[in-house]
Amino acid sequence: MNVSKLNGLICGALLSAALLAAPAITLAQDASTGTGTTSTAPLPTCKDGTTATKAGKGGCKGHGGVAKTTAAGTSTAAPAAGAAAAAPAAASSSSSSGATVTCKDGTTSTKTGRGACSGHGGVNKSAGGAASTATTTAPAAAAAGAAAAPATAAAAAKSKTSPAASIQAAPGGGAGQVWVNTKDNVYHCQGDEWYGKTKAGAYMSEADAKAKGARAARGKACS
Repeated sequence: MNVSKLNGLICGALLSAALLAAPAITLAQDASTGTGTTSTAPLPTCKDGTTATKAGKGGCKGHGGVAKTTAAGTSTAAPAAGAAAAAPAAASSSSSSGATVTCKDGTTSTKTGRGACSGHGGVNKSAGGAASTATTTAPAAAAAGAAAAPATAAAAAKSKTSPAASIQAAPGGGAGQVWVNTKDNVYHCQGDEWYGKTKAGAYMSEADAKAKGARAARGKACS
């Protein structure tokens, strides 16, 4: 009777020891395989929306498995962000690498910093200044040409539309002489478009024209 009770107590003690040792064995196995909770890898998302209890195999057991789309999105987000960050840097590098300087011996260098023309007599600063002057002069010249074009066109149009342009001036006249339009009693100075060209008129001095009561064309006296 005492032997049976003793055997029962021994078996109970062994079973209790086995149950207590099981978690310790599991943790030791996880640590040896690298799947323990000390891993720094992010925990995956399961198909039912929950977060896995561990990063290794079986982390989403009972939750439909790992959501592969989430894992794919995580893996591709980093390269995309890296490419976006690299684009401005590449653009800046290409723009800076395109600059050139002219050396004193006539050669060019793609370097713009100190030592760009080492062994070529140094940087030719006058070449850079000339290029800068040409760059700023070209727009100014273009603007001046554009402003002068309407005035030239207007003058050309005026000369084409003036009836006096096709009329031959009467012989005579010259310095100190005005042409008096005897019909309107208006006199025109030398250089006026109607000088010597009205149907009726005569050359005389400006004083004589005024004495006859003639008035200057457009109110502008010749002297």
